Amino acid sequence: MELLKKFGVLTALVMIAAGILCIIYTSQISAMIGIVIGAAILVVGAYYGITAMIVKSAGKSFILNLIIAIVLVIMGFVLIFYSDLTVRLVGIGIGVVAFAAGLERFRMAAARKNEGDPILPTIVTGLIHMAFGVMMCIMPTYGVGVLVLFIGSYLIVSGMLIMLSVLKFRDL
Repeated sequence: MELLKKFGVLTALVMIAAGILCIIYTSQISAMIGIVIGAAILVVGAYYGITAMIVKSAGKSFILNLIIAIVLVIMGFVLIFYSDLTVRLVGIGIGVVAFAAGLERFRMAAARKNEGDPILPTIVTGLIHMAFGVMMCIMPTYGVGVLVLFIGSYLIVSGMLIMLSVLKFRDL
């Protein structure tokens, strides 16, 4: 049990430290998101290329795998060197998904209206989703920065709650 308590305290401290870093270095962490995505695509491309070279006997799929590998490696390098583009694309992607979620809420409101259920809360949440989606599409870099701030705040609060749970309530 003592080892579990130490692990809980360590986890809480790491979460709090990560949260503080997110709040202090918001723009750098936002840029790092772009670099990490680019690096991940680069690694996948290299994996495809290595796999294609090892399994040359696959025939026509060898050429296709090699083309996919080259495209992914190039795309990975571009996204690493233009990480601000990646962050903007991530922000726009989040915005499109949020806007679509808002439209879904309106569809749900119509279904609720047909069943005689109240629709105002559903419409309000739909409008919130759509407003967030539009904001993310118009200002994607700023939107990703705000999300990093929210993540940092969550990590700090969550870390403090874990610490409280471990030290005060001993229920980890």
